[in-house]
Amino acid sequence: MFDEQDAEGRREIRSPLRPYMLTPLGEHHHAVQFTSALTTDEYKQVATLLEPHPTVELRVYDSIDESIRDLDFLQHFPTVRYFAADSLYTRLDSIDGLGYLQDLQGLVLDKPSKSTLSPAALRHLPHLNDLYLNGPARDLEVIAELTNLQVLTLRSITLPDLSILSTLKRLWRLTLEYGGTNHLDKLGEIQGLQQLEMTRVRALSDLSPISDATSLQFLSLIDQQQVTSLPDLSALTQLEMIWLENLRGLTDLRPLLTAPALRYLSLEGSHLEPDHIKPLSQHRTLTHAGIGLSSIKKSQAARSLLTVKSIEAVDLPPREVPRT
Repeated sequence: MFDEQDAEGRREIRSPLRPYMLTPLGEHHHAVQFTSALTTDEYKQVATLLEPHPTVELRVYDSIDESIRDLDFLQHFPTVRYFAADSLYTRLDSIDGLGYLQDLQGLVLDKPSKSTLSPAALRHLPHLNDLYLNGPARDLEVIAELTNLQVLTLRSITLPDLSILSTLKRLWRLTLEYGGTNHLDKLGEIQGLQQLEMTRVRALSDLSPISDATSLQFLSLIDQQQVTSLPDLSALTQLEMIWLENLRGLTDLRPLLTAPALRYLSLEGSHLEPDHIKPLSQHRTLTHAGIGLSSIKKSQAARSLLTVKSIEAVDLPPREVPRT
């Protein structure tokens, strides 16, 4: 078990510590993790193991035995830059221990609380630039104070609008998953936003504010069942990549012709027919496309209408802040 987990880049730690758990980390390691509480001395030993490796993440997860109830153990890890509290079955009574991580740059909080989470402790993390928050949550206005944020993922969280994000001048990637945020009116105020990804955001139907997000380079819309029309993209002169998947209410793809710099397009939808794809043959800058319809025959027929290359060899843009 040890060899298998370690080979995947995750060093598994458990009490009592064994010598092999504390052997020096290699370049392939990206996380040190444990699922049950350790002793004070063991925490200190793990901190020593991590200290020479600032890009390796410290991760706590599961805690089926309910031994991890708060994050106060982080007092022993003052130099950790990346931390994840991930899928804790029993949830945490408090996340205030995050305040010990003054150098924290990347944080994952995946349903960490037994009740509605208040991320107030985040305001004490001056260097935080990458945040994944899986709610539900309250006191979300604290996000406006995280002015170093570059990447933000909000899952199962509802914002009344995007106004609290307008202060995040360094934010270049925003992901909204699930939740009920259905007003994008302030999207254009997030200056410098390059990537916007939305998946299953309930009741979201009006995409017209995307027309004001003129710095966008990548747009992804997945499982947005209420969307029936795409916005005018003529002002988005840097938008090169668009991913559309399972938008069952959308059949008119002609607004994509208004995207003046579009080069890469991925379309997946069992409800689409080749005739829906045909207007895109008129796009002047499109060079690569991937088409997935209800059958291989239909997909091939749709592809034949476009004189473009396959998109399979095209890499997606970066999705996280480079670790330092």
